[in-house]
Amino acid sequence: MVAKLKFFIRLALSMAALLSALAVSRGNAAAADASYDPVHTMSTLNMAIVSLHRVTSSKDRVTLNAEYENIIDNLYLGNIEDDPELKALYLELIDTIGKKTLRQDEAARVREEYDSREKKRLSGLITKFAVVPAQWSLVGNILAGELAGYFGITALAAEETSGLPDELRKLERENIEDLMRLQERLLDTSWTLVRRYGLPDEYRLAQRDLGAFDKAVSEPDRTKSLRMLNALERNFAMYAPFWYYRAAAAQEIGDGASSAKYLDEFDRVWRPVLRRDPYKAEAAKMRARALSDAKAPNAKIAAQLDILAENTQRENWVDNLFAGVMYYAIGNAAKAREVISINIDFDVERDISALALRDIENGALDADAFLDSVQAMQSARARGYGATAEEQALAERGLVAWFRGDANIAASLMTQALDADARDPLPFQILLRLAESSFPFYGTAIAETLRNTANLRNEAEGRLKSAAPFSWEALLPIVERYAGVSANAKTFLADMYMTGRGVIADPARAAELFAGPADSGSAYAAGRLGEILETADGLRDLDKAARYYEAAARQGLPWAAVKLGDMCRGGRVPGGKNLEDAYMWYALAQMDGEPSAKDKLDELNGRGLLKLKSVNAATAARATARALEIHDARDRGDV
Repeated sequence: MVAKLKFFIRLALSMAALLSALAVSRGNAAAADASYDPVHTMSTLNMAIVSLHRVTSSKDRVTLNAEYENIIDNLYLGNIEDDPELKALYLELIDTIGKKTLRQDEAARVREEYDSREKKRLSGLITKFAVVPAQWSLVGNILAGELAGYFGITALAAEETSGLPDELRKLERENIEDLMRLQERLLDTSWTLVRRYGLPDEYRLAQRDLGAFDKAVSEPDRTKSLRMLNALERNFAMYAPFWYYRAAAAQEIGDGASSAKYLDEFDRVWRPVLRRDPYKAEAAKMRARALSDAKAPNAKIAAQLDILAENTQRENWVDNLFAGVMYYAIGNAAKAREVISINIDFDVERDISALALRDIENGALDADAFLDSVQAMQSARARGYGATAEEQALAERGLVAWFRGDANIAASLMTQALDADARDPLPFQILLRLAESSFPFYGTAIAETLRNTANLRNEAEGRLKSAAPFSWEALLPIVERYAGVSANAKTFLADMYMTGRGVIADPARAAELFAGPADSGSAYAAGRLGEILETADGLRDLDKAARYYEAAARQGLPWAAVKLGDMCRGGRVPGGKNLEDAYMWYALAQMDGEPSAKDKLDELNGRGLLKLKSVNAATAARATARALEIHDARDRGDV
């Protein structure tokens, strides 16, 4: 009896100790749970659910690859609940999708297509929006208009005319079924976790709402897109990317106040569930852009750029470039070099980044220089001259220097462009224009060729005949950008319309463009306008043609003097045929270095093929003296 009593006493004591231990254990667990934020796990789960939905609904390997690289394999699993079953599900998800991603060569093909499209898009945005001179806030707005990284690749995948072959894109049926089964398990787990943590149901995403969300996000009418997203707030309020998309739509329709409010909601709901979060990066970029537009203190802009840099994937060259130029704009050249160098060091984007980095190193980068570099590189790629990206952009950079009125830099760059590829017709075109404006080419590598303007014109015309038509079309964005502020650019654009190089020939448009510079003293514009007024159907006005030829000839444009001489000789000037005036203009052209003028004078002097003398010695002497008087007056600056 005593033995039994002792046994029950010992058992009671053991049970008490066990209960005490369990109580302590539960207390510790409760303390741990109190410090744990279950929203991390729910946010991670929701990211995976939406990614899988996009893959299964698109049935596209490009989409799968983008979701895997930017979301699935980018999840920060250290912040989710330490649940073996849940982590096993994530590992299975990573393994299943990882086996279906693009091969290295396929991924490179997608990247090449994306890069080409975004650079064309960027050049188009510059042409559309960039005034001269540009401000850094404008550069930020233009770069922010690019579809960066993850968003650009998924947008490319959504296009039926993406240029990517079907065999690269197609996701097999059995693969889709595997992924759909995984998605069902993720959705079930989401429901379980909501119950476990006692969270409101709005933390859980429902399968039936995902299609509507994708439709709202992809709606091209941004006003309609915003209305659709507004209607989905109850279903997605606790999903941070929902607020990013809403803010982006509001910003695109010009509702900055609503965009800022939605970004605040994004920050409130957001959790660090991705190691580098593309949504966080784009939200920071939107804020940096708005702050720059509002001329906020540099420290506030820098804080957003830091968030952007921390969350930008190495492969996202657009955001690296945006961050770099904006860091430079607020005076942090070191940080600008750091982020732009990522593009070059990891061989992500070398063309635009190298040009921007070079100007940063030289302390010479300004907003216009950056935009010029982008357009120069895009045009150079299309024209295809030069061996390297740097060489290809030499002529374009020279063209911009000429548009800006810096003849010395233009001549230097165009000479270098000829060394890079002597077939390129553009350098000779601009060097000819410089030579016609009496630019001193002494000491340059092509001084002998440039010594005689007529020789240079022959070189230029020879290259024009062999140039592919697309070569000139590729220059159009640069030319149009400067045509509003540069007489040189306006006359270059007029030339394109006059000759049909890169555009549909339109003599009336050419005449309109030439008129302003011609009336403001441009000899070249006056000469070309004279040609149009002499020869173009529907525009012919011989009196005006003669006046413009004379203005050009008096300023030293020799071919204009020859054409005016021809009009005088043929009686197509006011007052009719005048051989003395013809002789005078031919003599002036010869003084200005025009070889064809000698043949014209020989014909009038009776030394031509027919030996028919048209002027006597006294007339020739008077005409020559008049030509010399014009030439001397020009030398004195009396034109």
